[in-house]
Amino acid sequence: MTRRQAARWIEAYLAAWRSNAPADIESLFTPDAVYFTAPQRTPWQGQREIVQGWLGRTDDQGDWDFRYEVLHVTDDTAYVRGWTI
Repeated sequence: MTRRQAARWIEAYLAAWRSNAPADIESLFTPDAVYFTAPQRTPWQGQREIVQGWLGRTDDQGDWDFRYEVLHVTDDTAYVRGWTI
């Protein structure tokens, strides 16, 4: 993975957050993905559950902004610092 690939994924994530379109959300994750929304919380597993969980917690548009920086990448992991405003 490169910094550019990590940044593209984050931008796609933000686009999905803005659109809340199931196809946009699903495209972010592999069929066997596990998505942790908070420490100690049971993760959502698989695309279908991730999409359902995501849509069950949507934000009103315009109520948030996000900025980030890609700190480091390895073979298959990106470390990103993000700020929700």
